[in-house]
Amino acid sequence: MKLYNLAVALLATGVMACAQNPQANAQSVEEFAIDSPAGYTLAGEIQYPDQIVAPGPAIVLISGSGAQDRDAAVDALGYSAHRQWRDILNAAGFAVITYDETGTGQSGGEWTEMGLEEHRDNALATIALARRDQRINPDQIYALGHSEGGLIISMMSIADAEIAGLVYVAAPGADLQDVIDYQTAEMARAQISDESEFEAAQAEMRVRFMQMLNNAASLRDGLRFDALELAQSVQAPSIVIQGLSDWQVRAEQATALGQALQASGYPVEIALFGDVNHFLVNDPTHSQDYSELTDMTLDTRLSERVVDWLSDQTAE
Repeated sequence: MKLYNLAVALLATGVMACAQNPQANAQSVEEFAIDSPAGYTLAGEIQYPDQIVAPGPAIVLISGSGAQDRDAAVDALGYSAHRQWRDILNAAGFAVITYDETGTGQSGGEWTEMGLEEHRDNALATIALARRDQRINPDQIYALGHSEGGLIISMMSIADAEIAGLVYVAAPGADLQDVIDYQTAEMARAQISDESEFEAAQAEMRVRFMQMLNNAASLRDGLRFDALELAQSVQAPSIVIQGLSDWQVRAEQATALGQALQASGYPVEIALFGDVNHFLVNDPTHSQDYSELTDMTLDTRLSERVVDWLSDQTAE
């Protein structure tokens, strides 16, 4: 098992997506640099769709775990999450808000010290900026969170009841310790040749996981915040999107997350997709080694479902 794959596995506590021409459907892109609530510069951009009918809807994209810039790119895989989401959502008439996380791109601060609450506050600051934009309808601003981003959008909704809706993509629906236990078991079994080696292999994987947790405040916060407890307190309708070949976040977590969201009293939908992995791409082999995949583009069934749900929300 490559150590790179172990690092990628931590995305289970964390939003991603894929690569196309970043401005294929964009009428204009406007960069911003605002003061983050923590006191440093937070940089990002709003990409507006062609033929925008102002004021129109908008959505902020929240990436998964790991230091992510506004494109949420994984260069080693030729994969850039937010670029593809921007094109798809622009084509559907949505302005798309993305930003450089703390300590990445043009944003200040230290990423290793940024906890989930700081993540939340930065995302809310971009929404506050969007609400002042005359091209954006302040009542139609949504949030999409992938993996760890699912925790963050729950926290955003709890803090801001005016967010219009939430899109959870490959988001955890279990305690982080349970996720770690499952993932380390999966990775251990993938690298051993004899079951007698399993316990030692899993113990080694757990040590590596804890080293990564110790180097990232947001990942440590995953042990402190309960994904299902947060979901029960959101203040917006939501949809849970999950791939069935995702070995990092199991399908039953999507069901658990959906049930927790229902407790909030707001409408919830769950959509499951066969042969879609944690990176939201088609993967019939269910491979743990993402470098083996030749097509890192977003599964169209999944993206169309997200667009349909958002379009239905704006039509209500």
